[in-house]
Amino acid sequence: MEFGLWAHHFSLHQKLALRLDLPARREPLLDFFDRLRREFPAFERLHREDRLHVLEASRSGRESMLVGLLDTELFSAHANPDRIEQAYVLHRRVLEVAPFFLSISPLDVESVELTYAFQFEATGNRDELVAEALLGDSPLRKMHSSGGSTLLDCQPFTSFEIDREARLHGLLEVRTRTNDDPGPEDAGPIFVDLTVRRTGAVRTVEELPLTLDLLAAQGEALVAERLIPSILHPIRDAVLAGGS
Repeated sequence: MEFGLWAHHFSLHQKLALRLDLPARREPLLDFFDRLRREFPAFERLHREDRLHVLEASRSGRESMLVGLLDTELFSAHANPDRIEQAYVLHRRVLEVAPFFLSISPLDVESVELTYAFQFEATGNRDELVAEALLGDSPLRKMHSSGGSTLLDCQPFTSFEIDREARLHGLLEVRTRTNDDPGPEDAGPIFVDLTVRRTGAVRTVEELPLTLDLLAAQGEALVAERLIPSILHPIRDAVLAGGS
């Protein structure tokens, strides 16, 4: 299933959270980025902002890729890939090569996560749109829709346990604005992020790509079986109805 068909934009993000800071020295960072660039020639822009280092690929239409490091986080993202397998290839390679260039120890690993990120372009009051799509005729919706009141903020966030023994958790977040967004009445995106996270150290660094495979299997099942019918489909219908 191609998840990008369910929203205006789709991206897949990977984040490796560590307990100790990543090296900020010039040589290991450049060696790491050069190693990725040999396999992904589209990576050609490197920039730094304070402690953030980001390697970006040249854009091909709507598609974009990046790899970044910030203190105790190593992350990568692939936006609007033709096939989701392309994003998995990037994230897997990052986890395979990073430990050897950035001195990542198994004990250093705090968590690994995958985020399936969907974005809808919408007009009007996006909070009202999300409430209508997800709350329907629920008591919570009735409370905020009675008496002529205007809903100012509806950005649901939930977390849930997937597998206690495997230390797997899920997080669902619906956002109606960014920090720079002037307000809910202006045209802008609605973000729906589903994150699958595994917490705790690994036995060997070679286990990191296998963890990614585990997260991908869980994430794809959650998107297909729960997120699409329960969240994406109602929001998409509400966006289409609002724009008609």
